[in-house]
Amino acid sequence: MVQIFEEFKEYIITGLISLLTAVAGWWAGKRKTTAETEVVETDVIKSIRELYGGLVEDVKATIEELRQAKTQIGLLSKEIDKLRNTVYVLEQDLEDCRNGVPIGNKK
Repeated sequence: MVQIFEEFKEYIITGLISLLTAVAGWWAGKRKTTAETEVVETDVIKSIRELYGGLVEDVKATIEELRQAKTQIGLLSKEIDKLRNTVYVLEQDLEDCRNGVPIGNKK
């Protein structure tokens, strides 16, 4: 038995060294892969935050533009109502003129 061990001693040592090297390489590779994954995930999260921040700013600007447009629409709507009333009064005056009623002498 000792003689068999002596004959294969070189192979056994080489095999053990290879096994230990493989385990150490696998462990180091796993740590490296984990670290690289964390870096990539961090970069992705930063990119998402930047994109989200820009998107939020764009939405805020759009909302402000819409508020201003709504205010302007309200003002223009009031102006249109005033102009419609003026046109109505002018049409009545024109009709009175056509009927021979002097302006300002309405009953």
